[in-house]
Amino acid sequence: MARTVLLTMLGALLAGCAGPVAAIRHTLPPAMPRPDGLGTPEPGEVVIARVQPPERIDAAQQADALAVCLTAHLGVADDRPGPSPTVDGEAYVTVKDVAGERTIRRWNAEAGTTEETTIPTLVRTVDLRVDWTLRGPDGKTLGEAETRRSYNSAADPKVRGELGLDRPDNPANVPSAKVILSEQCRESAAELASLVLPVDVEVSIELFAAGGSDGLNAAADGHYAAAADAFKAALDERDNPQVLFNYAATAEAAGRLKEAEDAWAEAASSDRLPHEKRNIARRGKARARRVRQVLSGQ
Repeated sequence: MARTVLLTMLGALLAGCAGPVAAIRHTLPPAMPRPDGLGTPEPGEVVIARVQPPERIDAAQQADALAVCLTAHLGVADDRPGPSPTVDGEAYVTVKDVAGERTIRRWNAEAGTTEETTIPTLVRTVDLRVDWTLRGPDGKTLGEAETRRSYNSAADPKVRGELGLDRPDNPANVPSAKVILSEQCRESAAELASLVLPVDVEVSIELFAAGGSDGLNAAADGHYAAAADAFKAALDERDNPQVLFNYAATAEAAGRLKEAEDAWAEAASSDRLPHEKRNIARRGKARARRVRQVLSGQ
């Protein structure tokens, strides 16, 4: 009797141990799709169409910087052969400084009292809008997009210093408009690239050591369809939330999104799974559903 109880407890313990990791990867089509036969987009003409006030930014220099950022992000080729479309960009920049003074009271240790003093203040805002156009080799417009970035030094935690104790309007800590705009250009180029290039969604999920050696070994070898079949067969014989979790993860890794969505939904509602695993299942359900919708054009 004692030996039976011990073996049962050992089996439960082993079932709760970590199993192999399922590597899930979905490649989603770009939001601005290209016609068949066209290769990876390349940077076209990028200009700073307007700067307000014009003396704050070297428009030609900043346009070159934006083009360099775009080149870097579009340099991740998606292995599509054919003539390349181009991406043109028109940028609009607005820089505004609100400078002034304010009076504060400071402690004078020598005098043993507080005294009034005037300090300078500065709040800087920088707004960048870029109108992007994807053009085919023949110059025809294939798609358009707009990216926007806004910066306010009063809301920048870096302006408050490393410990967050400095005042948010300290001119000494406010970055230059050029530095701010350079970061905005990088972000805008990255956002544009995410619209014209395929997007990879990658997730690694640790499985339970449950469901039998066939499924676990297949998952460890990256044979996710076989692993999902094995876990499904194990579930048909006996209900087990850990095997259900494994089935959901491997079905998604195998690209069987409707199966995965349904299994993730069931796993997310199981009170026999740890809280963190149910959270993973909830995210898996949402992810599988969204990927399925995107791939079906919904």
